[in-house]
Amino acid sequence: MTAHLDFGEPVGLLLVAVLHFIPDEAAYPAVATLRDRLAPGSHLVISHVSAGNLDEKTVEKGRQIYSQSQAGMAVPRPREDIERFFEGFELLRPGPSARTRWAVYGRPRRPALSVRGHRFTAGGP
Repeated sequence: MTAHLDFGEPVGLLLVAVLHFIPDEAAYPAVATLRDRLAPGSHLVISHVSAGNLDEKTVEKGRQIYSQSQAGMAVPRPREDIERFFEGFELLRPGPSARTRWAVYGRPRRPALSVRGHRFTAGGP
């Protein structure tokens, strides 16, 4: 990889559909380690399943479904816990936004599957 990327220059780190499969005790230190190695001006993008305002019964049902798949156990986090991944970064506009509000070619996108999630983008450590 180092033959193709100069890690002394800003890069975009994409942690898309990754962190919600990693427990807290491993996820936060892993992101901090990656952040500390990024060059100034780098960006971090995360997509993450969020429990949002779902009741515990619904969250538990989602956990059971994931635990029976090859994906393994999911760790849905509330928005505040997801934002912790961005410590040391400046959140960029529009800030955290629900997946259903993402736009494709200027039009809101309707999801094929109703799953709660947030998109976060942040700039440079």
